[in-house]
Amino acid sequence: MSSRTVLRDEGILKEIFQLYDTTGGDKIDVTQLGQVLRAAGLNPTQSEVHKVERDVGKSSVSFEEFLPIYNSVAQHMASVTSNATPEQVIDCFKHFDREGSGSISSSMLRHVLTSLGDKLTDEEFDTLSSGHVSSKGEINYETFVPAIMANAD
Repeated sequence: MSSRTVLRDEGILKEIFQLYDTTGGDKIDVTQLGQVLRAAGLNPTQSEVHKVERDVGKSSVSFEEFLPIYNSVAQHMASVTSNATPEQVIDCFKHFDREGSGSISSSMLRHVLTSLGDKLTDEEFDTLSSGHVSSKGEINYETFVPAIMANAD
């Protein structure tokens, strides 16, 4: 989940929802769900948004239909975020560490984070990796991961 505050106030959620109601019919197009969820402080992946869109099964949703979707995505994100430990993330990094040195090249990490899954921009990667790249162009993931996860709280 992002560092932004997740909204719990139904009135604020309604205001955000209405910003995306372009027809005034108290409904939004299902393709706008991801945008509305993000505007409300959540940060679902594109695959999570697509799954929600498929599960809705129709072209538009009302605010009353949106609230349970919002709550479900918020709960899912909280459970996923709270379950990941630095050790589990470090284990994932080990798959990219061919020499077993505890480091991976910053160019490889840049490629992975800017081209796979929920892609970062180059600027976001630069911000994320700032201060963690060695003179050899490597990132020690055993110190990088705990530092990044501590900053996400």
